[in-house]
Amino acid sequence: MDEYDTRAIVAAYFEAQARRRGESAAESPDDVRERRSARGILDVADYVRELPDGDARLDRITSVCVEVRPEPGATLAVGATADEIALRFRYDDPLEAPDALLDRFAAAAEAGAAARYAEGRTPAEIAEDLGSGHPTRALLAVRFMADHLDPWEDEAVSRARAAGWSWERIAAVLGRTRQSVWSKHRETERSSPIVRAPRAVAALAKAAITRVPHGGSHGADPVLDRDAEAAAAAAAERAAGSLTEAASGAASDLASDNAPASVPALAEGVTA
Repeated sequence: MDEYDTRAIVAAYFEAQARRRGESAAESPDDVRERRSARGILDVADYVRELPDGDARLDRITSVCVEVRPEPGATLAVGATADEIALRFRYDDPLEAPDALLDRFAAAAEAGAAARYAEGRTPAEIAEDLGSGHPTRALLAVRFMADHLDPWEDEAVSRARAAGWSWERIAAVLGRTRQSVWSKHRETERSSPIVRAPRAVAALAKAAITRVPHGGSHGADPVLDRDAEAAAAAAAERAAGSLTEAASGAASDLASDNAPASVPALAEGVTA
């Protein structure tokens, strides 16, 4: 933030909040708390302008809360909680000190920035933050990646299982034990249409194969019956493979919300 005057940015923010409180005071002329708060917030702005260079609270506030626009320039976006802390300065406690207010405000602004970190950021910008020399931005990027890693892993594991991978093979690629991977993803697998649909179709096809009649009818040629049985079983196997492949693709579409209208019916039918 060396290119900005951090004290000026934070002081300007509190001056804007004092104007908001002043407008509210004008609408309630008999409420002394409104006027007292408006004057107090202006005191905070003056207090900020007198802070020494390198004040840690200013760095906490401006390192992740500054938004740069052509107009009006660099401003603070601290989130609703920090805004409320600023607006209520000396509203209830006439003796509240600017120093204590700034401590609470900095913590709330930093927390708000963490919650909004990825808004408007591209993957390239997040990657840049990961490698940046700024501790706050780097840590926020790490937190974002950690919070969003599990869904990506769930999907990757589901697709591997649908492709026929064993838990041992998946665990080996992830560098973990089979037990840990199975424990983490077994519930996801049970609810994933990517995995359920092709397996259900395969199970139905297998059941169809077992229903191919065994033995011949009275008076029929046993050799011909065996040939017919073998042909029927082979046809059922081929059908099972085709249906499984089709269901796998359909279930993937369903999971990605790009399914045609017929896919939900297919998924429901094969998992019944």
